[in-house]
Amino acid sequence: MDLAHVHPIGLLLGAEEDWPHAFEAILRRVGPVVTTDGVTHTFTSERLTIEPFDLTDPVRYELVIDRLAHWYYHPREWLKKAALVNGTYLLNSPFTFQSMEKHSAYCAMLRLGLKVPRTVLVPYKNPVDNDRWAPTSAKYNLPFDLSAIAADLGYPLYMKPFDGGGWRGVSRIENEDELHSAYNESGEMLMHLQATVPHEKFARALSIGPETMVMDFRAEKPMHSRYAVSHDFLSPTAGERAVAISRVVNAFFGWEFNSAEMLVQGDEVYPIDYANACPDVAVTSLHYYFPWAIKALVRWSVYCLVTGRPAKVDLQTERYFAIADDPSLDDDGKLAAYLKIADEHFETERYWEWCATHLPHLDEQVLDWVTSTDFDRMLKDTVRATYPEHEATEFLDHFHGLVDLWVIDEGARMRADASCRRAAPPGPPPPPPARRPPPPPPPPPPPEGRKVDSYQIRRHKRQLRTSPLRRAISRAGRGASWRRRGDRHARRDTSVGGQDPTRAAPTGRRRELSGSGGVRRADGRDRRRSDPNDRLHRGDHDPGRARRSRRGRWLR
Repeated sequence: MDLAHVHPIGLLLGAEEDWPHAFEAILRRVGPVVTTDGVTHTFTSERLTIEPFDLTDPVRYELVIDRLAHWYYHPREWLKKAALVNGTYLLNSPFTFQSMEKHSAYCAMLRLGLKVPRTVLVPYKNPVDNDRWAPTSAKYNLPFDLSAIAADLGYPLYMKPFDGGGWRGVSRIENEDELHSAYNESGEMLMHLQATVPHEKFARALSIGPETMVMDFRAEKPMHSRYAVSHDFLSPTAGERAVAISRVVNAFFGWEFNSAEMLVQGDEVYPIDYANACPDVAVTSLHYYFPWAIKALVRWSVYCLVTGRPAKVDLQTERYFAIADDPSLDDDGKLAAYLKIADEHFETERYWEWCATHLPHLDEQVLDWVTSTDFDRMLKDTVRATYPEHEATEFLDHFHGLVDLWVIDEGARMRADASCRRAAPPGPPPPPPARRPPPPPPPPPPPEGRKVDSYQIRRHKRQLRTSPLRRAISRAGRGASWRRRGDRHARRDTSVGGQDPTRAAPTGRRRELSGSGGVRRADGRDRRRSDPNDRLHRGDHDPGRARRSRRGRWLR
C-alpha cells in the first residue's frame, strides 16, 4: 500500500488575486496529514488555464474550486467532463447552475414551506433575439397590466432579474412611475417583482461545506462597509434559523460554496436570495470575516480529499418533499427534519470530529499568517489594485483596523477554547496528534534595486523576538482599554461571539465599524474622537500631516 498520497487542487479563477493567494498560503501551512491507516497526505494547488481538451484526456486534479464557469461556457463544459468521466470533486458542481437562479431557489423554498416574500415573474420587456419570437408572441403572449400586479403586491417592492447576481439590475420601486421606468430599462432581462416585508435586519450568510457565517449586511453602504462586525445582531432563535435554512438549501441543491440573503423580523427569517455560484470572498469586502472564509475553504477541501468524499451529481429531493407533505409537523419540526438530512449530506458531525483530530493546528497557523508580512503584502497589493492612488492609504488603514480586530477576537476565542478543554473532565486518551508542519521560512529578500521597507524589517525582527501583537492579544483578553494609533479608542469586551449560532451562542456587545475604520458607540458617537487631547483623533485630522501606522502598535 502506498503510504504517501499527494492531493492536487485546481483553482479555476477570473480576475481575483487576494483569496487565491490566501488559499495557497494557508494550504502550504496545513502540512502533511497522517491518517490512522498510516498514509501521509500532502496537498498542492495550481491555477488552471483554459485550452482545447479531448473528452478522453485525464484530469490530475482531485478537487477543483470553480469561480469562472457560471458565465464562461468553455471551462464549464470541462468541469462537466471532469466530474462525469474522471470523478473530480467540484466546488460547485456545474450541473446545479440552472438551479443557481433566484427563480429555482424560490420554487424549492416555497415547496419546502419556507417564508419567501410574494414573487411574480413578468415577461420580457423587449423581444428576445430569435426569429420565432414574433409569431409566437403574437399568437400566445397575452397582454398584462404591470401596474395592477405591482399594486396587488404593494409598494415598496423590488424588481430584479430572475437569474441575477451581484445586485445586477435590482431596483427598489416606490411608486408607479419608478415601476415603469425600471421595467423599460430591463430590456431582455427576465424580471421578478417581489414584495418586501417589514424587517429589522438584512442578513447575509456565507456557507462553505457545513460551515456557515451569518453576517450583518448593510446593502445601502459601499462595498467596503457593507459587512458590519456585529456578533449579536440576531436573536439566538433567528440566528439558528438563518444557519439551518442556509444549510438546508445548500444540501437540497448540492451547493458547497454559496452565499444567501435574508430579511429578519424578530425571530422570523424570510429568504430573498439563496443562489450564488460565485460568492464574494474578497478581502476588501469581507475584511474581518476574510480569515474565517479562507480557513473554512481550506478545511473543507482537505477534509473532502483525505476522507475520499464522493462527488455527487444527483439530488434527493423526494426526501425533502416527504417532510414538506407531512401534516403532523409544524414549521419548526419540518426545519429540524430538513436540517437532519442536510447534516447527513455534509457529514457535519464527522467533519468537526475529523478536523479536531487532524487539523488542530490550523487555527494557530491562520492567525500566524494573518499577522505576517505576507498578508500585509497581499492586502496592500489588493487595495492598490482596487482603489485610486489618493485613497489607497485611507482604505489600507481601514482594512488593517478591521483585520486587527479579528486578530484580537480570534486570540481570545482560542484561549477560551483552550481553557474549556483544560476544564473538561478526563476521558479516553486522545488520538495521536497530526504531524505539525515546520515553521514558515523567513520572507525572501527584496529584488535588487528595490527599496526595502524598513517598517517590515523591524516588524519581522519583533516577531522573531517576542511579537508585540501577541502581547497585545494577551493584554486585550484582560479587558484593558486600548487604542490603535490613528484609528480608534475603544473599551474592549472580552466576550467571544460564536461564528456559527448552532455551535456557540452569539454574545458580546455589538461593534459597528464606521467607514473610516473607527468604532462607533451604541449612541452613534465615534470613539476615536473621545479624547480631545489626542491630536490624531481631532475632528478634521489630515492623514497627510500625521500618517497612521500601517499595522501600528497597540498602545495603552
